[in-house]
Amino acid sequence: MLAALAGGEAMTAGQVAAKAGLESRTVSTTLNKLSKSGDVQKAERGYRLPVGESGASSSAGESAESAE
Repeated sequence: MLAALAGGEAMTAGQVAAKAGLESRTVSTTLNKLSKSGDVQKAERGYRLPVGESGASSSAGESAESAE
């Protein structure tokens, strides 16, 4: 699942699920837990690896903490 986010672009749970070959519901739950632990960051639309993890640069909306 984290490998799907390694490209640096924010992805929705559905996009990650499709890329990883997993169920959307499972990916959504897992990404939510990973965002709470700091292993992934919520973006304006979707999730991304924290800056430095994927070489991605910071962009607006990364810290949308309550985007549910």
